Amino acid sequence: MELLAAFVVMLQAFATYTAGLGAGNTVITAPLIAAAVGATPGVIIGMAIATAGAFTTSPSSAESALTSRLAGLSDVGPYVADMRAFFLLAVAIGMAIAWWDVRRRKGAFVPGDDIKATEGAPTLTDDFGVTLATPARQLWARATPALWLLGAVVLGRPLNDLFVAWGLPQFFSPMVYISITVVLVFLMRLGTIDSAAQKFIEGGSFILVRLFAVGLFLAFVNMISDIGAFQLIAKAALQVPKEFVVSVAALVGFLIAIPAGAYAFAVMGLIGPALGAEGFTPLQLGFVMMAIGMGTQMSWSQLNVASLSYGFKVSISRIVRINAPGVIAMALLLAGLAYIFG
Repeated sequence: MELLAAFVVMLQAFATYTAGLGAGNTVITAPLIAAAVGATPGVIIGMAIATAGAFTTSPSSAESALTSRLAGLSDVGPYVADMRAFFLLAVAIGMAIAWWDVRRRKGAFVPGDDIKATEGAPTLTDDFGVTLATPARQLWARATPALWLLGAVVLGRPLNDLFVAWGLPQFFSPMVYISITVVLVFLMRLGTIDSAAQKFIEGGSFILVRLFAVGLFLAFVNMISDIGAFQLIAKAALQVPKEFVVSVAALVGFLIAIPAGAYAFAVMGLIGPALGAEGFTPLQLGFVMMAIGMGTQMSWSQLNVASLSYGFKVSISRIVRINAPGVIAMALLLAGLAYIFG
């Protein structure tokens, strides 16, 4: 079980790195590992750290595009190359935390908020009647649509690049992902086309409703930003001794992201211009961006936090409490690395 937990964290990280967004992948991967080990704190922390490390350094993310622009780059390539080692470090740490916690608990199922703990080993049953005694053939049939979707998200971009190099049109797109997934649900006899389409609508509404709420939240954050409060905080961080500037800026970004971390891109947009004007390099801004990403994993308005809550069937408040020790430690580590390499 501990190897499975580490593998899912790695899969989540690289799916997020490829797509540039974490929440949509979390909605898929979190229920998969939750079905095996439940709401295990180490797995939740590992996924949060790996996800934040991925979308803040991804070649496809808005965060990387903004950070590159603030550093005066015309392309995200140099920024992504500078931050790749630190992305892999975040993935390794997330995998190690998940592996250790599940191993420590000996793979025991940890109930979520809406699952009552029972004496002895629990019998896990989902909406399709899957239990611990379900034949492997049926489990593979039920897993096939999810495995296809994850594989398409992770491998879609490199395969599209390969098709273009061969002079062929791109094949993989969100519409292709979803259409084939719905068809696989039908072919594997997991439901009718109508029921699969209904589940698709329900899944989409989860993200869309929260995106609307996040949009309203960001409107209030921008109102505060117009006063100049965040720029003042960023400039205050620049007054410390030169060797500590990047570390302090990273910690300031982390702290701002906790209340305002609905979208890491928006937080960087609040403090990044002041840092860019001071001549921060792509690597230095990258440490700040990664620290902001960690701070978002303690924000009640963050999409990935909501997706972890949805996938592990626990409250958002509990997800924030679980994530807090791990992401705080990771932010301090990033501050230390910024002092060494920045």
